[in-house]
Amino acid sequence: MTKLEKNIKAISRKLEIYGYKYEVFGDKYTFAYAPTAAILTENCTIDLYKDKISVNGTKVESVEEAIDIVIEIEGVDALISDFSKMGKTQI
Repeated sequence: MTKLEKNIKAISRKLEIYGYKYEVFGDKYTFAYAPTAAILTENCTIDLYKDKISVNGTKVESVEEAIDIVIEIEGVDALISDFSKMGKTQI
């Protein structure tokens, strides 16, 4: 598994944990031609090129930093709505 694929998997996992809806553009077949992918959320574009990551055009150093920016931009509304669906009232 390439670094690109590992980053996509890690970011996707984090987005799922936090309850954000997202779509991945790029797969193992397109990586053979161009080692690039994009992950789209409601208000963010996470671009991946080999081992480089950027969120809305801002370069970041790690998956965690990318997720922090997504949370900052997307807000916690997705988190709150998921908890309310489960009957939880506190975060």
